[in-house]
Amino acid sequence: MPISPNEIVESVKKLGAEDVISIVRDYEMKQIRFSNNKIDVVKEWRKKEVSLFISKDKKISVSEIEVLGDEVEKEVLPRIISNLETFKPKEDYYGIPTGPFDYTEIKGIYDKKIETMDTELVDKAEGAINSALEQGVNRVAGTLYSIVEEVNLASSSGIEASEKGTEIKINVRAFLDEERSGQWLSCSRDLGGFDPERAGEIAGEMATLSKEARSGEPGKYDLLLSPIVMGNLLDYVSFATSIFYVEAGFSFLAEKLGEKIASEKVYLRDDPTIEGGLGSRKFDDEGFPTKNKYLIREGVLETYLHNHSTSKKYETNNTGNAGWISPRPFNLILEPGRKRMEEMISEIERGILVNSNWYTRFQNYRTGDFSTIFRDGVYLIEKGEIRHRLKGLRMSENFLNFLKSIEEVGREEEKVEWWEVEIPVSTPPVWARNLRVTRATK
Repeated sequence: MPISPNEIVESVKKLGAEDVISIVRDYEMKQIRFSNNKIDVVKEWRKKEVSLFISKDKKISVSEIEVLGDEVEKEVLPRIISNLETFKPKEDYYGIPTGPFDYTEIKGIYDKKIETMDTELVDKAEGAINSALEQGVNRVAGTLYSIVEEVNLASSSGIEASEKGTEIKINVRAFLDEERSGQWLSCSRDLGGFDPERAGEIAGEMATLSKEARSGEPGKYDLLLSPIVMGNLLDYVSFATSIFYVEAGFSFLAEKLGEKIASEKVYLRDDPTIEGGLGSRKFDDEGFPTKNKYLIREGVLETYLHNHSTSKKYETNNTGNAGWISPRPFNLILEPGRKRMEEMISEIERGILVNSNWYTRFQNYRTGDFSTIFRDGVYLIEKGEIRHRLKGLRMSENFLNFLKSIEEVGREEEKVEWWEVEIPVSTPPVWARNLRVTRATK
């Protein structure tokens, strides 16, 4: 099978397709996994895969193909076109962008040092382990990844684009015992911004901040949410801005364009053009140039995310966020405020410091009712001071109420990406007032 995106586009067009986009990804990932203070697993993956968008008579097919050989061109592509004939037309489909485009190169997204690292990755993981142990914890676990990805795109409408990027990230959990733990991370597109020792140190500090652990009491609390927690929650906010989820009835931001949906302290951008951004890239999945745009500015919802077809349907601007079917964000930024973490703690009369969360689940996507479980460093704040550790709690709230309750956006930004944060986020900690906390059930 030809592996250049232009050759693939030509092969599919010969089979009768009208609009074609081909993306060829060369991907290399290395993983270091550790537990009980030791390296457990060292793995490496290398693969080349093809993503295909095909339309004919407004019938659309999206496919992911791992490149296996000539049988793909001889058998798989004809089968895709044949299956396309059985699909129903998508009457509100308006085609793909017409190129060519000029792209602005994004700085700081590729570091050859990451591409050539090997045994040094083990040293980085061991550095995180040792930094955590120095804080007095008994056990350290986590995962380190290094990623190199080259993306080449071509379309039947005259677009050609390519980009190469790297990333290195670590997530560390430190345990004093089964009930007292902490978590932190470090993520960067270059080696200079990667600090695994700091990740281990903060995880250890969070585990040992208080040796007393008590069951938390349900009620209304001010919540001081770390960047790890905010990364998770902002991901869900950003997906709610996708026109796909708005149309599907799965967005709590439907019919709220131009309305104040958050505190005036909230300035949330999707900026894939920023230097060194974890999700920065110069073109979207249709080859359209990406752009910086506010999703929420001074608490007001400014835009939904669009691809070419949905922007034509709604007679608005293409935001450069394709996703062929579902427009999506790339690199979220919550703009920082002025107060440091210590200042916010000192001003909270009764609240909870939440370092990490998981199992964020919706009870109702349309209204935004959700819950999320607290873990890995949850502490009571009384009269401006951190008291004892709390356990067994979750936030049970509504996203719109949460966004409106934000009292302060902190000063210290952190880049966040891990398995609970799919879209990379740069965010400070956030103080939100008077939110509902309930007991977590197993």
